[in-house]
Amino acid sequence: MKLERDPFQPFAAAMTHKNLLSKRRLVVRWVGVVVLLLGLVSAGVVYSVGESDSAKPAHGQETVGIDSRDDTLSFDDSKTSSRGTEMYFGKVGVLLATWFHHWEELKGFERLAIMIAASSVLASSICFLVVNRLPGR
Repeated sequence: MKLERDPFQPFAAAMTHKNLLSKRRLVVRWVGVVVLLLGLVSAGVVYSVGESDSAKPAHGQETVGIDSRDDTLSFDDSKTSSRGTEMYFGKVGVLLATWFHHWEELKGFERLAIMIAASSVLASSICFLVVNRLPGR
């Protein structure tokens, strides 16, 4: 009596492996979507709570309506400084110096919201990249 092997057995094993990879791809894709949504919602909540807290005057403090800003340029905002930075570091150096200057002017909750949003975008992008690199489309 001759035992016959199932000719479709390797195909069935490959199909289960393909289904397993498809499930993994689906899970990683959903993790990326959830991380992105949670990060952006969290950043929005941090920003709105911080904005509402900063709009309220602190307990026991009075607001004074005097504007005491100095309208003169600091050295970092001057043309000489920009030109010197551009000479040594190029246009990218001037752009980075401007970004750092604006970053320092942000309030704490605004910085935190930007960091949360940027990190969630980075983490979800890594998840989506992994999904595209997994075999078995």
